[in-house]
Amino acid sequence: MKVLFATPNRSLMDALTVLVPSQRELSIAYNSSEATKALKQKDGEFDFIVVDEETFLGNFPWEWMPLLRDHSQVSQIIVILSEKTDSVYAEIIKRLAVDLKISLIAPGLTKEEVAGEVNLRVYKQAKKEIEKKGRLITVFSSSSKDGATTVALSTAMAIAKGTSKKVGLLDLNLKSPELRDFMGVKGEKGLPLIQADMDAKLLEPETLLKACEQVSSVKNLFVLTGLVRREWAEKISVSEIAFLLQVARETFDIVFVDVHSFPDNAATVRSLLDADERWVVVSPSVASYQSSWHDWYNSVFMHYGLSHDDFKVIINRDSKELASVNEIERSMGVKVFAQVSHVGQEKGIKSLNFGEPMFISKEDEYAPFKNEINKIAQQVSQNMGITEFEVTGKKGKVKGRGLVASMFPFLIVK
Repeated sequence: MKVLFATPNRSLMDALTVLVPSQRELSIAYNSSEATKALKQKDGEFDFIVVDEETFLGNFPWEWMPLLRDHSQVSQIIVILSEKTDSVYAEIIKRLAVDLKISLIAPGLTKEEVAGEVNLRVYKQAKKEIEKKGRLITVFSSSSKDGATTVALSTAMAIAKGTSKKVGLLDLNLKSPELRDFMGVKGEKGLPLIQADMDAKLLEPETLLKACEQVSSVKNLFVLTGLVRREWAEKISVSEIAFLLQVARETFDIVFVDVHSFPDNAATVRSLLDADERWVVVSPSVASYQSSWHDWYNSVFMHYGLSHDDFKVIINRDSKELASVNEIERSMGVKVFAQVSHVGQEKGIKSLNFGEPMFISKEDEYAPFKNEINKIAQQVSQNMGITEFEVTGKKGKVKGRGLVASMFPFLIVK
C-alpha cells in the first residue's frame, strides 16, 4: 500500500512515519513543492494521501485541493485542517472536500491525536459486515417546521440523561440542518468531516464519535451536526447514508435521525427504510396531518412497501381546540404515539436564539414540555428493555422502572 504524508511539521511527520509497516511504501513531503513533485511521479498511484493543510498554506484551497484529486480518482485523501485558517477559507475547504471526496481531520488536535486518526483511517481499515446493534429511530415532520428537530433532540437528551446508554443524534436533514443552531454550536465538527469516509466505506465508530458534538450537561449524548450548505444534499448518495447508519448502530445503543420532511433526497428515504421506528411529527393543522401526510404517503412511502402501521404519530404544539387525537388518527390512518403541548412561538424562538435546547432549560415555563418529552423517552426505554429510567426535576430525581416512576411519588429521592 503506497502512502504519501505531507506536512511542514517535523514532529508530526515523525509521529506519522512510525505508523508505516514498510518505509518502501512511504513518500514524504515537507512543503508544497515536494508534495506536488510526489503527486506527479509516474510510478503508480498512492492508495492514501495524507496532507496537512499547512503544507499549502500559501496557496488557495481551490488550487491545491483539486491537485490532490487530479492525482487519482480512487486514492483515499485525508486533509488535516489547520487552526491558522480563517472561517471563510475553512468553509471553502469543507465545500471542496464534499465535491472532491476528501476526508477531513478536525483542527486543534495534538500530533499524537492526529497520528491516531491517521492510523485508524489508513492502517486499521478492515471492511467488514457490521452487525446491527443500536436501535434506529427516524424522526421527520409531515410538513416543514412542525417540530421534528425539537422532538428528536429533546427525546435524545431525555434518554441520555435518564439512562446510562450511549445515545447518538444524527442531523441528516440535508436541506435544512438546524441542530447546530438549536445547540448553539460553532465548532468544526460534523458531517463534512466524515463524508468522504462514508463514501469510501471506511468510516469507523471512533471516527464517528470524534466528529460529534457533545453537550456538557449530557455526557452520553453525541450529536453529529449536518451539512453547512443545502445544495450539498444532492451530492450525498443512498449508499453513503446506508453505511453511516450501519456504523451509527455499531457505535451507539440508540440512534435518533432527524431528516427533512420531503422524501426527495437519499437521507430521508434511506433513513426511513432502515429505521426500527418511524416517528412522524405533525401539528394540529389540516395542512400538516391531512394534506402533507397524504401527499407524501400516497406518492412515496407506500411505494417503498411502508404501511400506515410502520409509522407512529407525535402531535407537536397539541391543542384540543384545533384537532382532537381521534380526528388526527382517523385522517392519517396512523396511531398517535404521544402529544407535546405548545410552549408558544416566542419561547421556542427564544430557546433557538440563545442556543439552549428547551429540554435542558431551567426555566419553569418549559416544565410541561419536559414532562411530556420524558414520557416519550420512558416509553422508548421500556420498548428497548431498559428497566431503569431517571427523571431529573427541581424536586429531585425520580427513579423507577419505565413509566412506573411517574406514578409513585414515594420514589422521589431528595
